[in-house]
Amino acid sequence: MIIIGTGSSLDDHAVAKLNSWCDEHADGQRFEPIDMHGAGGHKVFTDAVFACAGNYFPVHELLKAFETFGWQLAERVVLVVREDSMYSGDARVAIDGRGNPVYSTVDR
Repeated sequence: MIIIGTGSSLDDHAVAKLNSWCDEHADGQRFEPIDMHGAGGHKVFTDAVFACAGNYFPVHELLKAFETFGWQLAERVVLVVREDSMYSGDARVAIDGRGNPVYSTVDR
């Protein structure tokens, strides 16, 4: 499971670059928007959220490339990965749009 919260609806260009990267490096497994109209709480959800349920997704390569997609508000972008594989175990990581780790159980 891979989720990206962009912090802004201005990141369509960055998501397009991300999906182009996915076409080349992740066998066309792409990020699609999640409809946030069903989000709980009392506030309108203004951030854009994208998700990908990749199979054999090159997570480590994505972590290295993530800051290169040109996020408008890089400090507000969050990439969350929960990689689980019966072959390699669990890996969990969260980084911002500048590539700074927020949380990680893996080396990049």
